[in-house]
Amino acid sequence: MKYCVAFIICFFVKIIPGFSQTLEEVFEQAKIENKLIMLVVETKESFHCNEITRLGLSAPSLQKKLKEDAIVLFVSKIPEEIVKPEFLYSISYKFYGIIYLDGYKNIIHAYSGATSSYYFHEYKLKEAIKEKKREKSNLAELSANYYTGNKSFCETYTLIEKIVNKGLDPKQWLVDSLTQIAPADSTRSLRFLQFLSKTAPEIGSITEKYLYQNPDNYQMAWWRMPADTRIRLNTQMASKSLEKAILQNDKNYVVGASYSIANRYSQNGTPAWQAVRTASILTYFREVKDTTYYLTMAKAYFDSYLNLNVDSILKLDSAYKDQIRKETEQNKRLINSSVIASFKVTDYQTQAMKYAGLLNSGAWTNYTFSKNLKHLNDALKWAKKANEFFEAPECMTTYARILYKTNNKVLAIEWQSKAIDFLKSKNGNAIELEKVLEAMKNGSDKIDEY
Repeated sequence: MKYCVAFIICFFVKIIPGFSQTLEEVFEQAKIENKLIMLVVETKESFHCNEITRLGLSAPSLQKKLKEDAIVLFVSKIPEEIVKPEFLYSISYKFYGIIYLDGYKNIIHAYSGATSSYYFHEYKLKEAIKEKKREKSNLAELSANYYTGNKSFCETYTLIEKIVNKGLDPKQWLVDSLTQIAPADSTRSLRFLQFLSKTAPEIGSITEKYLYQNPDNYQMAWWRMPADTRIRLNTQMASKSLEKAILQNDKNYVVGASYSIANRYSQNGTPAWQAVRTASILTYFREVKDTTYYLTMAKAYFDSYLNLNVDSILKLDSAYKDQIRKETEQNKRLINSSVIASFKVTDYQTQAMKYAGLLNSGAWTNYTFSKNLKHLNDALKWAKKANEFFEAPECMTTYARILYKTNNKVLAIEWQSKAIDFLKSKNGNAIELEKVLEAMKNGSDKIDEY
């Protein structure tokens, strides 16, 4: 499960109401009123990430602009209408963030992640409006030209560039086709190598192999990009490669890809390298629901986090928060200056939240994969440690359910109630958790029917 946190710079807690129209009605309304659609895709894995985005969008100073220029729609998954198999771009099934569209279902821009920064949302809305007005050769037109046979190097390059600039992922086969028609000397062009790198090619793809044809040039191209860009691309490349393995149920691919993913994060053979590699393989086994392999590997991996000193990590996070607060204040002062273009969305994820999410994910997966007491006791330790790092409703209810299944029913009810109280204090939907609590109080064996 994922965890996000932002240092709240606005203090407005009114939640934007959802729409009751169908999606088609929303698109029609957008056409009639000449407005953008802000499709807020929420994640089922973290209440905090959703809360952060809602806080940012609920600021009164932003509400007026949203009412005038956009229709805000909250959804739990990406509608099929905007990501069809024949499209030349894709969006991860794990995506959460905001997608800007016009009334004709054309994507203007998309960004993933969460931020409570209302002035960031205001900035992105203005940019999307400008893009909508000035866009001449839009993605739909470029795609149509491609499908009608205009597949030259320049046209394909422009199409891919448009997709990437919109915050989308070009289909891997499309990028691969570009490398196959590229001029012979393109491997010497640092600009072209950077362009290909920014598509975050899947491990083992034709494009990745193309990049390494001239390894010296590729290294120069890679290291000349900003550090935050390299970090984002490494994460994106790993996610796309794991998603490929999961969707194709290809264990051999993920085992090989895990080496490349780990090499991008740490030196080969180190404990950190091994941890990244194991995490990649565990993610695959979890998503394809291979319980045997998952449970075999999970214990050693998650047990290694039990010895972490919570107080030490919280102190480091506190110092990090102070630094971010200062940077946030600086950004607020610069927001109307000429450097606005450099202001970017940031996921403020502390180390404590990272470890809480990691341990909670392991605990929940063990819990759902096996009712064997041995595996449940392992999960109980991980869930307890997760709440020591960071108490979130996801962590609390995981811990409560495992407590219940290990016959600690009084404590289970206490923690489940705590999760519900937390959600309600944040205007969150606690209906599902309340049903679980009621089942616990009634002594039911079926507490996971909701």
